[in-house]
Amino acid sequence: MTGIFLFLGSFGLYLFTLPGTIPAYRDSGDMINAVFTLGIAHPPGYPLYVLLGKLFTVFLPFATAAFRVTLCSALFAAGTVAVFYSLARRLTGAPAALGAAVLLGLSPALLSLARVSEMYTMAAFFGSGIIACCALNTPRSLLLGSFLLGCGFGVHPTLLFLAPLLATFRRAAFARLGFFLAGFSVVFFLWVRSGDGPVQNWGNPATLADLWRVLTRSNYGGLKLHPVESQFAWTLGGLAAQGSHFFQTFLGQWGGVGLLAGTFGLFMSFQMPDRLAATVRLFGCWFLAGPFFFALSNLPVEQRTTAPILEPYLILVNLIWAVWLAQGIGAAARWIRAPALRWVLLGVLLIPSLVQARSSFRSYRDHFYAYDLGRNMLKTLPPRAVLYDPDDPVAFTLRGMQLLENRRNDVALLNFFRTYWGYRQMVDRWPDLLPPVPYRNAQELESAFWNYACKRRPCYVDLPVKLPPGISYRVEGLLYPIELAASPPTPEELRRAELRYPLYAWRGSWRTPRHPDFFTRQILNYRAAAHCNLGLKYAERREWEAARAHYQRALSIDPLLSVAYNNLGVADFEQRRYDRAVDNYRLALLYDPGNAGYQRNLEIAKQAKEMSSFPRKRALNTSGGPVRQ
Repeated sequence: MTGIFLFLGSFGLYLFTLPGTIPAYRDSGDMINAVFTLGIAHPPGYPLYVLLGKLFTVFLPFATAAFRVTLCSALFAAGTVAVFYSLARRLTGAPAALGAAVLLGLSPALLSLARVSEMYTMAAFFGSGIIACCALNTPRSLLLGSFLLGCGFGVHPTLLFLAPLLATFRRAAFARLGFFLAGFSVVFFLWVRSGDGPVQNWGNPATLADLWRVLTRSNYGGLKLHPVESQFAWTLGGLAAQGSHFFQTFLGQWGGVGLLAGTFGLFMSFQMPDRLAATVRLFGCWFLAGPFFFALSNLPVEQRTTAPILEPYLILVNLIWAVWLAQGIGAAARWIRAPALRWVLLGVLLIPSLVQARSSFRSYRDHFYAYDLGRNMLKTLPPRAVLYDPDDPVAFTLRGMQLLENRRNDVALLNFFRTYWGYRQMVDRWPDLLPPVPYRNAQELESAFWNYACKRRPCYVDLPVKLPPGISYRVEGLLYPIELAASPPTPEELRRAELRYPLYAWRGSWRTPRHPDFFTRQILNYRAAAHCNLGLKYAERREWEAARAHYQRALSIDPLLSVAYNNLGVADFEQRRYDRAVDNYRLALLYDPGNAGYQRNLEIAKQAKEMSSFPRKRALNTSGGPVRQ
């Protein structure tokens, strides 16, 4: 009965705070699109997640498709808490199991991922089932655990970190391998489904060779969590930094009390001869999923993107740690004979975590940020427009609107065209974008696009920094029309750009300080960047007050936007307000300390401020002027 209440309570908490549309989180839009169309998600394809998620979109008779897929995450997160409670109660008793289950359900990683359209909570549910099967340690339960492990690869491949729990060299090895392969066979759904030509078809795994490429993510960075920032080159100092980063992050998940209680439980587990082998295996799984995986990813610990990229992989680590946490609570409780004092001990463990969860908890119920950004971008694009190489959040959101709402299917979202499968999809869907000639590499294809498609369709980009040298842009609200030949902005062009903003509708608080979530802030920054880039166009015409107004609007959205402070400094410098220029350049360096351009601007402004105090001396030579960004 307690397990049922835990399931209903945690599910109610997650359900009450779910977003109603596409979440702002990372790949949520892509997963919703794959589930809705029964298509192929980004590598490694996540076939079982897509199949089970599809059941939610088919059998739930209410709400948007996006909400139903997100509801799937909430349900499996609550299921994880309930299954874990049953496992922990068998190992330690009800009070300790209850405390550990509550702490697991409120752990930041599970709480965050329970409310977005991702596969990680489903993976946690399968992981809890695998650990429970191994804890039962009967021939049938171990076969079931092997089957779940094979199926789990179709949810998320990191579940293979639990393989040591089921490894054996006995006769049962062949039987367990057979059950594992039976579960693993779910990956062939990708092969079969891709042959039908689904609307969403990452990697086009219609052949076994292409299926292997999708499963191994060979076109998507392989084992790399980030195709650029992950570097498979390790040093002793780098490994030490990764280890320190893991334990600091892990401490943030459990707090000092949870970390001590779990460590005590692990120590006590090693003292039990009947559980020693199982504890060694489970610790090996924890080490592989935690410190080893952090070191393997080798993401730069100083980058703001590292923590949000790694957060989902803490769920499996937390699940294993919760087992030792329950054992630690149980061992401490056995030393206390008075039942009332046992509940006091449980409260001492729970209350700090509950206070921490309450202080950091954010509801996503009123979050429309990704959806509103996409809707306003579609308002900006003219008929038959091409959006060149959009970022994942933009591409997935806009594609979701096309698939789920049949909105603006005339717009071509031109991404992944540098891969062969992406190039084939581009040719099949939009044959007018390229001349019908063979291309030897991606560089030739991209060159042909600039010289062919941009002359036949209106082409836009979501961030100007993606454009190669020699390609210019104008500003139209949130997006940037591409120009093959640069031309100075005209008053008419700027007037049209200004008229875009009243057409947009924004819900919620578009201020980054109110959103600690990295991916929500990333969505908000598209709006801030639009104002900053329009300010640059005014600056080209030396209309400094208009430029300043847009830089300040950008800062009203993101007060930490270093580029806006730098550009304000440029405007101040050009208007000979050297004191203010110095202040703004210092703020730019405060939020981007390593930027050499900002440092150069600050030195120029300081010298200009000093020289302005001596008007009779020769004017400062500032050839090249401050750097605008």
